[in-house]
Amino acid sequence: MWWKSRETSTEEQLLEIHRLALLGKEKEIAGELASNLANNWCQKSRYRETVEFCKSTLEITKDYRVLKEMAYCELVLGEVEQALENYQQAKKLCPSEDEGGTAFIFHHLAIIYQQQGKVNEAISLYQQSLDIKEKIGNQQGKAASLHQLAIIYQQQGKVNEAIALHQQSLDIKEKIGDQQGKAASLHRLARIYAQQGKVDYAIALFQQSLQIKEKIGDQQGKAASLHQLARIYAQQGKVDYAIALFQKSLQIKEKIGDQQGKAASLHQLARIYAQQGKVDDAITFFQQSLQIKEKIGDQQGKAASLHQLARIYAQQGKVDYAIALFQQSLQIKEKIDDQQGKAASLHQLARIYTKQGKVDDAIALFQQSLQIKEKIGDQQGKAASLHQLARIYAQQGKVDDVIALYQQSLQIKEKIDDQQGKAASLHQLARTYAQQGKVDDAITLYQQSLQIKEKIGDQQGKAITLWWLGNIAQQQGDNSTALDYLQESLEILQRIKSPYAQRVKGRIDQISRE
Repeated sequence: MWWKSRETSTEEQLLEIHRLALLGKEKEIAGELASNLANNWCQKSRYRETVEFCKSTLEITKDYRVLKEMAYCELVLGEVEQALENYQQAKKLCPSEDEGGTAFIFHHLAIIYQQQGKVNEAISLYQQSLDIKEKIGNQQGKAASLHQLAIIYQQQGKVNEAIALHQQSLDIKEKIGDQQGKAASLHRLARIYAQQGKVDYAIALFQQSLQIKEKIGDQQGKAASLHQLARIYAQQGKVDYAIALFQKSLQIKEKIGDQQGKAASLHQLARIYAQQGKVDDAITFFQQSLQIKEKIGDQQGKAASLHQLARIYAQQGKVDYAIALFQQSLQIKEKIDDQQGKAASLHQLARIYTKQGKVDDAIALFQQSLQIKEKIGDQQGKAASLHQLARIYAQQGKVDDVIALYQQSLQIKEKIDDQQGKAASLHQLARTYAQQGKVDDAITLYQQSLQIKEKIGDQQGKAITLWWLGNIAQQQGDNSTALDYLQESLEILQRIKSPYAQRVKGRIDQISRE
């Protein structure tokens, strides 16, 4: 038929044929053309355009192919309930002989359930989709299902299984020449390696993935790669570069309407602002991110935002509110089986219990958190748990254990290039040496810690180290230097609304009276 020559037609010609098909109520022609054009536009991140285009087609025909393409775009745009409704309608209308269409619908329904934290339902649908794809020989579809199952296994802490599935998926994509899929697999493998502390390898894979995405015009994928690279650079203390990449990623996401991606960028920018002491900005960004996540039903993202807000409130001394938010976050993570997230919540609750003097409870939670992190290969998290356990043992006077744990933690942080973590370990080792009377060693380590904190913009950390340097100067009888350190510390702590500000002010008043 005349319209079958679409393979050699331009987009403008196809749109004109589609317009004429709508006018002539040619349902089959309009449906097939709309489905093919929509699929092409989706791959180019033209999501809003695709939705409107599909709506015009659905006015004359409830074509399941058009419904599933529209649902795909709605899901990216954060219109989750509408996407779910359209996928379910497409599932009902999809003829039994179109097994490929059925597999596609199952796969994307699984993505929605996965996002909503309904992990078992998601796994079941992914498996059903995978079975169909294997039966009909759909290699690209098979790779996509393996990819999504790998993401779930990673979230559950089954890291080796996740890597194996990602590799299987990647092998298929390379074999069939699926560049967009290959980029997605490289991206996911890079995230795992970053978590394991293999930072240089992770950066190389993210860069490979990014190059492919730029070459094929995958805007959503490009934004995701920029986002993950920014996270690594933030961890390395390259804060200005990280902010620039997060902003670039955010701009793309806003342009294409990627709501989940936008929420993730706001979340990470908020973390940086919190670290820089811009607490009000951080809270605003975390709240914006949280609102989007609640709207689109992103349970894992919601838990992460609650977790970070709780950390800020804990730093401000609003302990009961912080505990409530950590508990909310933990409940979601347990429900969706987010092992890494669960470990992080246990870790933060343990920190609060430590400050409240509930030492046994704190140690139990730190140990639980550490076990999970070791199981899933979370090197940065493991270093943080060792660090906090060392702090508790320091209070108990177990000096040898303390130094050993701080050194273990520091070695991991140096290996994975975690600058903020390294600064924290140097600070705590300095405290230990100061308590042992090794004052010169302590000052050297405090200065090293301070330099890193200034470099990466860690305002709260800087203020705490200045405070301790002030204490040492006072003990040495150098009140002038002590006041210089303490005044600078106080200015920062007051600006970030830290409850420690009053204690530093008290120390300044004491020295001033001497």
